[in-house]
Amino acid sequence: MELHLSKPPESFNNDIFREQVHQLYRGTWLAVTTTLIISSLLMLALWQHMPHNQLIWWWLSLQLSAMVRVFLAIGFLRTRHNDVSLRSWYHSYLVSVVISALIWAVSIFWLAPENRWESQAVIVYSIVGISAGAFTTLSYLRTPFIIFVSILCLTLGFRFLTFSSQSGYILAAASIFLILGLSVGARFFYNTNRQNISYRYAGEIQRNALQSSEKRYRTLIDTAVDAFFLHDETGRFVDVNQQACRSLGYSRDELLGLSVHDIDPSAQSLSLGNKWTSLHEGEVLTIQSVHKRKDGNLFPVEVRLGVIQGDHEKLFSVLVRDITERTLAEEKLRLSEEQAKAQYRSIPVPTYTWQRKDADFVLIDYNEAAEIFTHGAVNYFIGMSLNDMYKDEPEIRDDIARCLEEKQFIEKEMPYFFSKANRHAYLAVKYAFVPPDRVMVHTEDISERFRAEQAVLESREKLAMAQRIAKLGNWEWDLKTGAIDWSDEIFRIFEYEKQKVASTAENFMSAIHPDDIKLVSASEERAHKGERYFDEEWRIYTKTGSLKYIHLRGERFFNQEGEPIRMVGTLQDITERKQAEITKNEFVSTVSHEIRTPLTSILGSLSLLKNKVVGEQASPQAEEMIRVAYDNSQRLLTLINDILDLSKIEAGKMRLRLQPVALGAFLHEAVRANQGYCELKQVSLITEGIPNDDVTVMADTDRLMQVMNNLISNAIKFSPVGSRVRIGLHNDDRQVCIRIEDEGPGISPEFLPRLFDKFSQSNASNTRLSGGTGLGLYISKFIVEQHDGGIAYEPTDKGGACFIVCLPRG
Repeated sequence: MELHLSKPPESFNNDIFREQVHQLYRGTWLAVTTTLIISSLLMLALWQHMPHNQLIWWWLSLQLSAMVRVFLAIGFLRTRHNDVSLRSWYHSYLVSVVISALIWAVSIFWLAPENRWESQAVIVYSIVGISAGAFTTLSYLRTPFIIFVSILCLTLGFRFLTFSSQSGYILAAASIFLILGLSVGARFFYNTNRQNISYRYAGEIQRNALQSSEKRYRTLIDTAVDAFFLHDETGRFVDVNQQACRSLGYSRDELLGLSVHDIDPSAQSLSLGNKWTSLHEGEVLTIQSVHKRKDGNLFPVEVRLGVIQGDHEKLFSVLVRDITERTLAEEKLRLSEEQAKAQYRSIPVPTYTWQRKDADFVLIDYNEAAEIFTHGAVNYFIGMSLNDMYKDEPEIRDDIARCLEEKQFIEKEMPYFFSKANRHAYLAVKYAFVPPDRVMVHTEDISERFRAEQAVLESREKLAMAQRIAKLGNWEWDLKTGAIDWSDEIFRIFEYEKQKVASTAENFMSAIHPDDIKLVSASEERAHKGERYFDEEWRIYTKTGSLKYIHLRGERFFNQEGEPIRMVGTLQDITERKQAEITKNEFVSTVSHEIRTPLTSILGSLSLLKNKVVGEQASPQAEEMIRVAYDNSQRLLTLINDILDLSKIEAGKMRLRLQPVALGAFLHEAVRANQGYCELKQVSLITEGIPNDDVTVMADTDRLMQVMNNLISNAIKFSPVGSRVRIGLHNDDRQVCIRIEDEGPGISPEFLPRLFDKFSQSNASNTRLSGGTGLGLYISKFIVEQHDGGIAYEPTDKGGACFIVCLPRG
């Protein structure tokens, strides 16, 4: 019998050897029992013929060797063995066999020392019993049997030869032939036993391999994604996998009771049956069909049918894949393709599709917009090659070829001449690669847009020219990101090179005149207070070090939290204008000084005449003329002083000498200074809320008194006869506010935006009658702001005017 082993020969032989050693140790019980019986019978047979002590010691030695073999057997059978320990136990067994054989060999001489029939009987009986025991217990392996029998054979032959008789020689020969016969039998037993073990192990290996193969087969088909069926020629199912059960909704036992005709309605057709029977082993049939689930629902499947040719019957293996999703995907793809075609046809710009053909391209499709664009002429170009259609436009041919070769999107704009319409146009052309060998070309007539862009460019050039002429630039500042955009004119004003200097807040601030930094800070503070519009004039140093004056106008934009987020405005170089104003102011200042000197003398002389300090008593007409001359001279001096202050302000030469000022005493002094004017106008001047303890501020006393005189005299000037002017003081931890309130006509709402402007005067008749330069409030506002304070106006409940001057506490 030929054995097909899955294990290597060495491993297989080790398994056989392990089994043989186990048989040796399991046979120990039979050997021990045989030894006990034979030795006991011999002792009974020789009890009458030999000394009892000698027999007992002999019997005990045999039992002792038997017990040793018993303990070895118990130890072996209770121990797990590897190949190394198995060899050790085997060698221990050989030692016990040698000891037992030597004891029996000694007993041959010891138990039959004389040449008597009893001795010969004992020997023959011993040979037969011992040989039989050795044959049955030691033949599982050759070595133990050969050792045991060899020792006995040598000992027994030598014992018979010692008889020195013919019968002894015959017995010696007979014993040897007996031993040889037993050896032949033992060899046959050994071979038969080894072969049985080999067959048994081979069968186990084949059974394990078969079970493993079946397990792999079952795992393979049960874990398969596709449903698996195995059926015979009648269509009855022989085997199915788990996926088949899941897809159809049946259990395995239910499916094994069904056939193909129960799940596949198309299996009833004769043509499908013919396809089954015509298949040969190795052939595969793939078809698409419909299967029916247990609940009656149908679903599309793809079936792959193969043949397995057995010894007695023909079986069919079937792999079934549920293609519901694939069918839906194919349907979606079909609808998508139809939709894509519809979209292609409805693209609003003319679109053409070119396909490579050999070394050229041919026009294969176009959309409705192209048909309209060409007035139907494009239909005549279907199938025409690219070289024929654009033989005079190599740029178009090169672009289409490059789009296909580089498989990239190309977009460009170019002029084009329509020969049929005899007109020039400007086209936006887009080339798109469509796998595997097509190029889609979109063409859009952008002539109107091109002309509009050209107009915008011309407009921008004109704007840039206008900005250069006016020295006016525009800018935009994103306060969140810090990004600033300057027009080219701003770079020219600052004398920056646009390619080398970035438009940043740092570069702008670095050019501001050091004395004007506080003006920038004040503007930022107003922005945080929510002031939307701004109008500022600052000085800068350009890159070359020249001094320039700039005028900024703009608007701030705020978020919902009231934080400024963006600024947009203009910047103009007003250096020439400012220089002209400075020259004018210097001239006015010089003239004013020249006029004020004689005017002061004239005013002093008129004052002496008016107060009758010198000269004789004048007539009433002369006194009236002196009074008029004095008042007009006083008014002219006020005008000159205001003009001089304005010149100082605009020239930046008005300087303050700040020192601690006690406001209580200061306000009482201001009241006394204007008391005469009150009496002249018949108006009462009242102080309210001025504390006895002094409230101190840092101020220039003369300039602050100039503000108070201006505001108090204005309040008196516009108050009706018999009314009151109130002066109050309110302070907190941060600032002190002075209120000057009258009961006059107030200020019209239309005039409020220009209230603190230069030379601004209300058009009311009483204002005109009272006179004034229109510079008082402008100068007062400037002085207060130089004290880091503020001045504001609010109407009173009775319709009069109220001016509030707030100064920080000292």
